[in-house]
Amino acid sequence: MKPTLIILPQSYKISRLSPSQQIPFHLLDHSLISITRSKNEISIICESSIPIISEKSSDNWACIKLEGQLDLSLIGVLSKILNIIANEQVSILTTSTYNTDYIFVKSKELAKVKLSLLESGYTFK
Repeated sequence: MKPTLIILPQSYKISRLSPSQQIPFHLLDHSLISITRSKNEISIICESSIPIISEKSSDNWACIKLEGQLDLSLIGVLSKILNIIANEQVSILTTSTYNTDYIFVKSKELAKVKLSLLESGYTFK
């Protein structure tokens, strides 16, 4: 069974910070953020309207959320969706939580992505 997809109404950005920078904890007041820290960088995905001082940033990403809680034992749910999007020659960012997955595509590509997913049997809420 294919999960229902939800397009979140906000616009998102991904920002790169130096690994020595402090994580801006004011982000925790917002509904969807992803913070990944590695030896070389801190990457943050958040709403475009949230101010962040960063080395680099890419704005105007739309977010597609997989509805509901996905069982961690499920195989291939995300990869099937990503393959459909990749076949449209669209750049993709993803992040996951314990319960579900979030897919980010450039806002200007969202209509094309949605149509392709609908044609592949996915539904949107």
